[in-house]
Amino acid sequence: MRIPCVRNLVALIGSKLRGWIQYKNPEVSFRGMYWYPPGGFTEWHTDGHHVEGWRVYFTEVDIEKESYFAFINAIGKSTRVLDWHGQANMFRLIPGKPLWHAVVSESAHRFSMGVAVSDSMARSVMKRLSRLPGNRWWEVPSWLG
Repeated sequence: MRIPCVRNLVALIGSKLRGWIQYKNPEVSFRGMYWYPPGGFTEWHTDGHHVEGWRVYFTEVDIEKESYFAFINAIGKSTRVLDWHGQANMFRLIPGKPLWHAVVSESAHRFSMGVAVSDSMARSVMKRLSRLPGNRWWEVPSWLG
């Protein structure tokens, strides 16, 4: 049984992102909603059991730069991406190329919601962001596969 707010989010995803999500069924494209209280975390993992494709996690925090998304970059070094209000983190799951990542909230309340998006949406987002001065885009081109 899904709680009403999750049903509402899935309906919103289906109505607002129609044509841009990875799967026709919004329920399948919805990747979850997470709350990390201060001191909360998700251990290092790869999502290796998930289907290939792009993921976008929309993040909201009550205190900026007090939580982060961490990943192992192309040269094997741990990298942190500090969270900001209204941030979106996008990455691609590629078979045979695990993306080790974790989430840590040191002293903030961190909320995130994930969506599987289509290749065309990912390309569109990257193209638009590349034109913005001072954008906080990070590392995605190295994950294109």
